[in-house]
Amino acid sequence: MVPEPEWFDWSTGHPNFYGERFLTDVENATARLATAPRRLDPDFLDHRVQENKTIPTAYAQVYGGDQ
Repeated sequence: MVPEPEWFDWSTGHPNFYGERFLTDVENATARLATAPRRLDPDFLDHRVQENKTIPTAYAQVYGGDQ
């Protein structure tokens, strides 16, 4: 339902540079999104409507919200 994400590797290099990698990839993703058309996908909207119907029921079953 979403475009390919921006991937980066947490497992290599010095931990103090992870933030720099993360910021670089956030900037790359932002630039990619700025050039892409921003249309509402009807299939995605239908998916969200269905989620909004099923998730509260599932949570109530798990967490006892129906008691």
